[in-house]
Amino acid sequence: MPPKRRKVPTQDVDLAAQLNELRQMMLAQQQEIGGLRAQLAQQNHGPPDAEVPPAPVNQPAAPEIPDVDP
Repeated sequence: MPPKRRKVPTQDVDLAAQLNELRQMMLAQQQEIGGLRAQLAQQNHGPPDAEVPPAPVNQPAAPEIPDVDP
């Protein structure tokens, strides 16, 4: 004899449907991002990441030193 199925509240069914829809959208976006990354990799025939010099750190400009006439 199969177990009794409990009645799932309608709100839970709606939430589950929304969740599945969001999961599908997320997967589609991840695939799109993967494709865009592959395109970028083909376009950028530059050095591999290990050879790229580090970006300069944004440091505040040194204070201006006024010229002093002797």
